[in-house]
Amino acid sequence: MMMRNLLREIARTYDRRKGTGRDVEGQKILRGVGSLDLPLPPGFRAEGHGGQTSAAATPWIGVFDDGVNSDPKSGLYIAYIFSADLWDVYLTIQQGSEHLNAEFGRGKQKRRELRRNGRRIRAYLGETPSSGWSVGMPLRDPAERPRAYEAANVFARRYATQDLPDERFLQEDLIEAALMFYQAAGEDSLAEKISSLNQLLSEKRAGAEASLREWEPASFLEEDPLAHFHPKDDTAYHVKLAESSQLRNRYHEALVASFGRYVLKRGFIPVTDGVHPRDIVLKKAGLLYSGAPEVLVEAKFVKDGKAMPAVREAVAQLLEYRYFLYRAEGSDEPYLLALFSENVGEAFEPYIEDLGFGAVWADGRGGWAGNTLAREWGIV
Repeated sequence: MMMRNLLREIARTYDRRKGTGRDVEGQKILRGVGSLDLPLPPGFRAEGHGGQTSAAATPWIGVFDDGVNSDPKSGLYIAYIFSADLWDVYLTIQQGSEHLNAEFGRGKQKRRELRRNGRRIRAYLGETPSSGWSVGMPLRDPAERPRAYEAANVFARRYATQDLPDERFLQEDLIEAALMFYQAAGEDSLAEKISSLNQLLSEKRAGAEASLREWEPASFLEEDPLAHFHPKDDTAYHVKLAESSQLRNRYHEALVASFGRYVLKRGFIPVTDGVHPRDIVLKKAGLLYSGAPEVLVEAKFVKDGKAMPAVREAVAQLLEYRYFLYRAEGSDEPYLLALFSENVGEAFEPYIEDLGFGAVWADGRGGWAGNTLAREWGIV
């Protein structure tokens, strides 16, 4: 079973109000985690936790290498912990905390000690992971156990349960977590496992890059002459974890970079410098500083072929940016263009055009297509 499907099913079915009975759907899924064929790093197993006598406020899945630690009450372990409202799930490196109760009790002192230990572990690792990892993990429940999980977090990566990443990214993130876990354990005997995980991550990275090239335009300028177009790395970025260095893909940035190179040949200058939070602003060539109306571009990667979330987000952000960054400032209003990684379908194309927006998408053959307004503007 894919991890993505498991996380989605738990978020969909878990209801703490229904208790922990054998027939409660969310609890059944959690109890069955250990028997599932999940894509875990070699040597790891998973187990689900939804509470015992009473349902857990924040259900979770533990991911353990029994050769290092099999007890979530002490030591380090990996977990997926859901927020109390089930809107988020966090992949986290956790510190077991129950063993601290005797010395510090169940409250502020224990949480303070957990945070102190977390800082020590992060200092030992020596490098901060990529920006997707955080030391904060809000679970949105005032009970002691969720608050202890928050304090026990070393590093966490947040996923919105209604917009989970592709399975390949979830697997890469879990391997990255396993690498941090092994490195934090600091045992020489784990060197072979660390090397094996780095190799596995490299293989997955190569597969993701090959997939990216399937839709990325095949031809573009060999050198980018644009002084004001500096998209983030359009293929990947490095994550340094102690002795290792991994590469992660950024499909959104790849979409921005590829489109920017393309519109240059259509007589537009794409600008990313100094326009945050906007993705791209397009100026007609030769009119960069003229004050002429510009084209405001919002880029969205269509995940799993689901166009609706991408269209909703693009429309909402374009309207928001037009109001706050142009109308409220008394500036000339821009043309609005939604940029997608694939065709958003016949249902959404007229909807976007009815709003007065242009739309452009990668056509799947190495080129770009768009709606009537995008063609009228000369973008496609």
